[in-house]
Amino acid sequence: MPFCREEELADIVQAISAEECRAVFLTSDSGLGASTILQKLAEAAQGYVPVLTVHGSQSLARIPFGVLAPYLNLQDTPTETFRLGVMRQILSAIEVRRVELGGTESRNGELPLVVIDDAHAIDEGTAELFVSLVKSGTINVVASHSKRHQMPNPLPQLWFTGMAENIVLEPLSQEQGHNFCEIMLSGPVFPATSWHYWSTAAGNPLFLYLLIAEAVEQGLLQQHAGTWVGEPATLAHGRRLEDAVMGMLRGLSKEGQEALNLVALAEPLAESELHRLVSPEAVEELLDWPLISYQSPSSELLVLENPIYGQVIRELVPVTQSRVRPRAIDRRSDGRQHQ
Repeated sequence: MPFCREEELADIVQAISAEECRAVFLTSDSGLGASTILQKLAEAAQGYVPVLTVHGSQSLARIPFGVLAPYLNLQDTPTETFRLGVMRQILSAIEVRRVELGGTESRNGELPLVVIDDAHAIDEGTAELFVSLVKSGTINVVASHSKRHQMPNPLPQLWFTGMAENIVLEPLSQEQGHNFCEIMLSGPVFPATSWHYWSTAAGNPLFLYLLIAEAVEQGLLQQHAGTWVGEPATLAHGRRLEDAVMGMLRGLSKEGQEALNLVALAEPLAESELHRLVSPEAVEELLDWPLISYQSPSSELLVLENPIYGQVIRELVPVTQSRVRPRAIDRRSDGRQHQ
């Protein structure tokens, strides 16, 4: 996938290089490219400091130190305490990286770096271990986490102690989206075409990648006189895009899914109308993820945060339901008008 996050990567490097900063948290939503940014960071940093990479996993989140398995040999864990044994093995893994670098001091005295992807999905024991190493001045940490989930304690404490910075990853700008298209297609792209795909994807790099890939495969995006041009009125929609959307909606409650379907089938939908059909908790869940937003700051009309959600949901919702739900909303509205 094309990489157009040089500015965000530079912001992370600048933040973690500050004398008072020992941790940087990258707050992101699904598909915005946080994992790729951390991968680029690790690749660049491992040339001059020891780097350990850790990948959070929901399946391992309840297993103490489960995400650290690549660096541990539990059979050889020292007998003092389990936690102390894990810490010693992590420090040993860092020392191995240092030896691989030639055993010299890090550039400008920089500390070893631990890069944590999906930090919201690590266990508290792992979080405590890294926080203690940060506070002792042993390591620096850069971690991504989903805005939909809280990070395990005590990672948030690093904010309160003033040792951490937070960077919020936003969707691609129009300029970044245009560059993304040109890198992916290895050639110039008609500005209106790149705008069409960028706006349809709402700046989400994963959606943008899948839209372009499927459009090329279906012949809807072609080169003319060396420039890529697509038909704005036509949008490719394949299985890979459906799978990506369903993956992003995983973990949504059943009632939250029902509320999302209602908005997708009837947007823009008044918040008061949605509250008549589902619980306030379901609406709040969609706003918090966020999967829906207000059409304007002064409006109570709700729309999907990303139009791709609507395109996929409207095709996946059974036809009978897609007909019944908007009619039910219309009947409620008509009834109030006659009162």
